[in-house]
This record gives sequence, structure tokens and C-alpha cells, in this order.
Amino acid sequence: MPLMKSETTLAHNWRFDALGTSWEIASGVPIGDATKKRVTKQLALFELTFSRFIGDSFVSVIADKPGSYTFPSDAKEIFSLYEELYELTDGKVTPLVGEALADAGYDARYSLQSKKEIHPVPRYGEVVQRKGNVITTNQPVMFDVGAVGKGYAVDTIIELLKADGYSSFVVDASGDMRIVGDTTQQVGLENPHNFEEVIGTVDLHNKALCASASNRRKWGEWHHIIDPNTASPTHEIIATWVVADSAMVADGLATALFFTSPETLRAKYTYEYMRMHADGSVEYSDYFAKGIFE
Repeated sequence: MPLMKSETTLAHNWRFDALGTSWEIASGVPIGDATKKRVTKQLALFELTFSRFIGDSFVSVIADKPGSYTFPSDAKEIFSLYEELYELTDGKVTPLVGEALADAGYDARYSLQSKKEIHPVPRYGEVVQRKGNVITTNQPVMFDVGAVGKGYAVDTIIELLKADGYSSFVVDASGDMRIVGDTTQQVGLENPHNFEEVIGTVDLHNKALCASASNRRKWGEWHHIIDPNTASPTHEIIATWVVADSAMVADGLATALFFTSPETLRAKYTYEYMRMHADGSVEYSDYFAKGIFE
């Protein structure tokens, strides 16, 4: 979800498409060809593992047949965060919403045509058991890791760039952004009611900023953020922004804030937030307060 408008002051920009969206890596020095190849390969591997929009992806195979499956070793980070958020939101942030979203029309063909019946979202512990990076399912399950996946992908690219010797750069995956090094970037917070306006700005330095909105991916009466308890779209919150140390955590919390209070999440995580209610009112932590336009 874009929900941000920013222009980097770094001299070199590499723009490309991956994971179904536009990416930009801005750096003080050019990104070398070898690094570009590694970035492209890493994101392609992630997509082949976790994208339910690819027929032969790993999660698509799992959707057809129950059993025990060994994910890449770092997948345990994704599932661990999901399990924490699952507990904190009473089961409303879950990676098991894939089939319900597909039934609603957010399917591999992007049909945007809802079926008459939406499959109920199964309870995580009842159909899934995990040991490390090994997932065992007792029924076909369509995983959707969209609540944390793109943020996690940003973090993996951050580590790849650091390993290749880059020290000051911005990775922006169209709404999931993280800044590393000496640079500070001012980011405009897009008005979800009018994409040409911003409702404030935030200065970002050595942090991640992720956003989510119910009206960015919308069709008919549906959007992509659904309440697993009702298998229907949420309505009370329409947009969230989160600043945290990692993009994966910021991404996950941006979704969790559609379902639970900021205070509940602060019991476990250190982060800053802003969220907009359906009536247009906003609430935010002190970090965002100074940049909000009156």
C-alpha cells in the first residue's frame, strides 16, 4: 500500500518490479550488477515460496495436499511473528486467510469476483503445527503471508546490501520502506480519501515505515483486510502507519492495528503509529504528532 510520498536525496536510484509491486533502492553509490542479481534472485525465491498467485509455488502445493513441509530456514521468522500477532489479536492476524480472500475474488487470476460462499478461516493451532521451519497441516491450507511478507522481504534485502558493503541507502517496496545509514528522509503520509494529498509528514532515520489501507485494494464490497472470525472485510479502521526498527515488524503491526488497540501491541513491541478511523478521525503516538497537518 503506497500511503506515502517521498523523494530521496541520495544520488543513485534503482527501480524495478518484484512481488507484484514497484521497488526502489536509493543509495549514495551505484548499486553494482552483482548485487542487483542477488537482490533479484532473493526476491524471486521468496515469491516462488510464498506467493499464492503462482500455481507451482510452495504455498500453492500445500494448498492442494495436507502433510509436513520444510520451508526455507528463515521462514520461521515469518511464522513466529504471525503466531505472536495471532495471540495478541485473538486470532485476527493469521496466515490462513488465503482461501477466504480467493473466494472473495482476490485470487490467482485477480478475478475480483466474489463467490456466493466464502470458506471460513480455520483456527491456526487446529490445522497447523510448526517446529522451526517445518509446517505440518492436517487439511489443505492456503497460506497468505501478506500481512508481514513484504516487510520481511525488505529486511532480507537490507541485510544483503549490508553484506555487499553498502552503508547508506533506502529500500522502498511501495509502502514498506526502511532507511539505513546517515540519511534522513521526509515522507509524506498519503490521505486515503484523496491520493493526491498528504495529511502530514514524518522524518525517517534508521527506521522502517510501513502502511496499510483498506481502500487501496478494493473491489465491490470487499477489500483485502478481512476479519477471520466473520470472513468479511473490516470497516472501523481504514488506514494505518507504523514505524519500527524492522520492516517485517512494522508491516505486521500495520495490519494488527486494524484489529486491536495500540496499547495491546505495545505490551510486546516498541513502535510508533498512526491510524485513521472510518469517520476520518486519526489517533497517533508522539512520534507522528509533530508532522500531522491541522
